Amino acid sequence: MDWLRWHIWPHRAVIFTALIVAAGFAVLWTVLPSDRLLRSNNGFGPDWECTSHAMSEPTCIKKMQH
Repeated sequence: MDWLRWHIWPHRAVIFTALIVAAGFAVLWTVLPSDRLLRSNNGFGPDWECTSHAMSEPTCIKKMQH
């Protein structure tokens, strides 16, 4: 155990920062729904389903009426 204490101690700031960043990503991953990031209505009503694309315009398809 003495070896572990002496070899981790100089790197504690890096380890602590990595843990904080990982916790932040975990919180954002669970709080923000991924569906919101991929889909938006782009000014259309709720009867439209739009999918955003990284390098082009969004594609919108009107949902069928049942």
